Amino acid sequence: MLDLTYKEKFFYLYLLTNSKTTQCGIYEISEKVMALETDLSKEEIGELLDKFVSYGKIKYNKETKEIFLINWAKYNPINNINVKKCVIKELENVKCEEFKQTFIDICNGLGYELEGAYKGLARGYDTPTKTPCKKKEKEKEKEKEKEEEKEKEEEKELLQEEKNSSSNSVSSFEKEFAQLLDLYQQVIGTINSLTSEWLECILKDYGFEWCKSAIIEADKRGKRTKKYVEGILQNWKTTGGMKLSKDNDDSWKIDYEAAKNSKYRW
Repeated sequence: MLDLTYKEKFFYLYLLTNSKTTQCGIYEISEKVMALETDLSKEEIGELLDKFVSYGKIKYNKETKEIFLINWAKYNPINNINVKKCVIKELENVKCEEFKQTFIDICNGLGYELEGAYKGLARGYDTPTKTPCKKKEKEKEKEKEKEEEKEKEEEKELLQEEKNSSSNSVSSFEKEFAQLLDLYQQVIGTINSLTSEWLECILKDYGFEWCKSAIIEADKRGKRTKKYVEGILQNWKTTGGMKLSKDNDDSWKIDYEAAKNSKYRW
């Protein structure tokens, strides 16, 4: 992630968590709706969309009004048949063919193999075709349809639960990442692409609380470098837990007031 402004961080989190998001990460939403929901002007929305397209985080089709969250599949694994069916059903409603094919290519690259399954699994949502038959066969067919409808309802509920769970997981990670970026900038310095990737890695490896505490601990000791922060984390991992220094009046260099007023305060 690049060095984003507060407005950019807010808007990116909005793209990840608004009510239009889908399991496949491609959804339709107009700039007017985004403006109303975020309290930003249409001009600001247009500028932010262009920025995130240039950052490689999203694709946006102005004709179909569709947004494609490029990294969505990376953080929302398609790891069972129900999720795969949901994704394929959503893809049928995607208007932009480029988005659809790009998503399939990304999923295939991640090992989800949607290409071959696309048509076959989509049929799982079709209404069974009725054929001429005897009375008993018709009764059996009706019973079968009732059972399938019941299964679809249960499947729909499960898919919604899984979608909510995965959306919350990604939203939580992105928020913690944004908070960690803020803290790093206040304690250590400017964020660049390499630092951003490093922060993402340690957040995945050690968790938010350890990373936050390690950066603060480095500030207490006056050793404000990435190498020192990572050394603290490795030491805690080896010794089995966090060991924090006592607070000194002059040891803190963090702008707490700025952190308190930030939308992404930790």
